Amino acid sequence: MTGGVTPFGQASDTQPRALFFAHDSRGAGHVRRTLALSAELAHHRPDVAMVLVTSSFLGEAWRVPDNLDVIKLPSLARRDLYRDDQGSGLAPARDRRGPHKTFALLRERVIFDVATTFDPWLFVVDNEPLGMRSSTELMRTLRVLRPRSTRSILGLRDIYDDPELVRVLWNNRGVIRVLEELYDRVLVYGDPSVFDVAAEYDLPPSVAAKLHYTGYIRKHEALAPAAGLRASLCAEEQPLVVVTTGSGVDGAPYIRAYLTALARGLLPSVASFIVTGPLMPESESAALLDGVHPPATRVVPFAPDLTSWINAADLVISMAGYNTVTEALGYGKRMVVVPRVEPAEQRIRAERLAGRGLLRMVHPRDLTPEELARQVQEALASPPPDVRLDFGGLGRAGNLLAAALG
Repeated sequence: MTGGVTPFGQASDTQPRALFFAHDSRGAGHVRRTLALSAELAHHRPDVAMVLVTSSFLGEAWRVPDNLDVIKLPSLARRDLYRDDQGSGLAPARDRRGPHKTFALLRERVIFDVATTFDPWLFVVDNEPLGMRSSTELMRTLRVLRPRSTRSILGLRDIYDDPELVRVLWNNRGVIRVLEELYDRVLVYGDPSVFDVAAEYDLPPSVAAKLHYTGYIRKHEALAPAAGLRASLCAEEQPLVVVTTGSGVDGAPYIRAYLTALARGLLPSVASFIVTGPLMPESESAALLDGVHPPATRVVPFAPDLTSWINAADLVISMAGYNTVTEALGYGKRMVVVPRVEPAEQRIRAERLAGRGLLRMVHPRDLTPEELARQVQEALASPPPDVRLDFGGLGRAGNLLAAALG
């Protein structure tokens, strides 16, 4: 293995290098999880040089390790900027097999060029084994890295999608063969007692043997004192409800439902900290931010200290994304979730955890201010959940990644 070019100059053959890939189409969960993993790897191996290739606009919205650089890919949300039928001239005619061929070609080339130039010892892919769903943009990179002795590791969140769909999709698209031939290990950031990836997706023994369940990943970070946060909202004696949409791309309906419940007096005597999300459409975000809100209510577009607010909360309202659910349950918080139902990942997670009595679920079709207020009141009147899930995934994953560097 030859020394690659790192963000910090020419690397020697003895400097470990790790390349991370994280694709976020609508949310921020993949890049947040990857940043947590890169920080954990840096903790174990301070000498490692790391690069993250991501389509997320939020790659540097949170603190990143000093030895990590972030390279931005063309984003799915902006793919029409690359339409080949607009006369952009970016792609030769022979490559124009569809209106977004240039978009796909640029992504694949950037990933490939970064990987072959950086020459990583370790390649860590988050959740999408072939790259952006419906693409095969990682295939050429995985194949060229294989003979270079790069260790390729796929990290799956606890639930990928509906089991029946995944079984068909992965077989039809050759994912199983890729897992057999091009990945050295598959880390599952979850608990098989909640969702057994090998059984649910009917993985062959050759792939199941590569699985390693790490437990749920909950980011370690310094927390602001809960008492100070609550005092800033005059919530010393009243319940504090934190409402978060993740990225905010499709979270406006349940924030509107919650604010309507407040305005109608359905949730008296609660303090509220509401985060609309940095990627919420501007028109929807402005309407929520600029509205007239009850006392002890704060609405913000983004909160870099959101984990501290979750820790301070009596109850958290969110979608059912991996990061928010693991953070809130990891701190033993009551939860009311309104899951995204397509793809099925969030719905399945919400149903499984609700079945264990760990949270309350409101299906989007049943979302009204009255129903949301009822669930919040009942949750606040109940004791916090008895959470017995394994949240040691970050440390275990960090150890495994460090060991893979050699």
